[in-house]
Amino acid sequence: AGLRASFEVPPSGVEKVSVVQPQAGPTGAAINLSIRGDDGATLQAIADEMMAYLNTIEGVVDIHDNTSVGKREVRLTLTDSGRQMGFTELGLASELRASFEGTRFARLRRGDDDVEVIVKLPDELRGLRSSLDEVRVTSPSGSRVPLGSVAQFEESTGVMEITRDDGRRSIHVQGDVNKKLISSNQVTEMIGLQFGDLGARWPGYDLVFEGDEKETNEAMAGLGSAGLIALLVMYLILGTLFKSMTQPFVIMLAIPLAGIGVVVGHLLMQRGLSFMSLIGLLALAGVVVNDSLILIDLVNRRRQAGDTLVEAIHLAGTQRFRPIVLTSVTTMLGLSPLTFFASGQARFLQPMAISVFFGLAFATVLILIVVPCAYGILDDFLGLIWKKPRADQGQAESE
Repeated sequence: AGLRASFEVPPSGVEKVSVVQPQAGPTGAAINLSIRGDDGATLQAIADEMMAYLNTIEGVVDIHDNTSVGKREVRLTLTDSGRQMGFTELGLASELRASFEGTRFARLRRGDDDVEVIVKLPDELRGLRSSLDEVRVTSPSGSRVPLGSVAQFEESTGVMEITRDDGRRSIHVQGDVNKKLISSNQVTEMIGLQFGDLGARWPGYDLVFEGDEKETNEAMAGLGSAGLIALLVMYLILGTLFKSMTQPFVIMLAIPLAGIGVVVGHLLMQRGLSFMSLIGLLALAGVVVNDSLILIDLVNRRRQAGDTLVEAIHLAGTQRFRPIVLTSVTTMLGLSPLTFFASGQARFLQPMAISVFFGLAFATVLILIVVPCAYGILDDFLGLIWKKPRADQGQAESE
């Protein structure tokens, strides 16, 4: 905030100063509003009103649009008398181009080199605005008249670039947010309420939300697809390994149990859930499923050896307790520096480490309690369906 305040008035010659910070996941401006229409002046008027409104929202900073002031230019318009003399815009433009950029008149041979002869106004005249009035142009009848007698001059500044989105001319209003005061989603909602009737106020013009919202939606859609594919592949592998269609659900129950730790961990560390947090949850899924898998695998083997359900669960819990806990503790210790002591550019990776650390901690405890209970409930439920004693889980399900 202090650095941004020191640049509220940009130094001489600097058009814009932006203060940004490293981030992962969706990138780009937190606020990016695309205003689309046909007339550039109307687009600029809408953008100015929108920027004025954003300036009234606490926590919104670095507000600007993507228009840049171009070079100074002089626009010429033919007068009625000039048209009567036979002048046209195309002919007038050709005359001025020949006067200021020059016309190749001939090529001369000097030794081994060819030299072009270009005819144009002298340098001292081409650099003066007043020379335009005295430039002589040739009419279709052959007479030479001053440019000022057949055209009107209008001084203005040109446009540096013209932006088009989906084939329509547009202006982008951009800004950043102080996440301690407000989020980009909240600002987007406020803009939607304030300018929801933009099409009615300015017919033919519309507003499209881009920036953080668009990038986040696209990223979340991609992450959701990747997560579904990962869960499906995981289910197929577990189903093939255990030759069961139901036991993979018990094993994968560890994933939502780990999700509880992810939420609690972010609350304890006072960090908001972010895109990196969800990536951490996706990575965590494979780790916690492994803990659940080795527990259920021993239960199945003990039941095949003739143990009852309760005996198999009790034995698996006691024998797998140490491997499950040690696996989780070693992983958590490795992530502890990034979880608790991240600073600088490594801080943007902290949400991912928080997800894995706390998710693994909660999942380890809950797996040893909830997963055996879920296994027993599943066994009872399938026993009611098959209506016969289930001495061997794998044999009954294979039937």
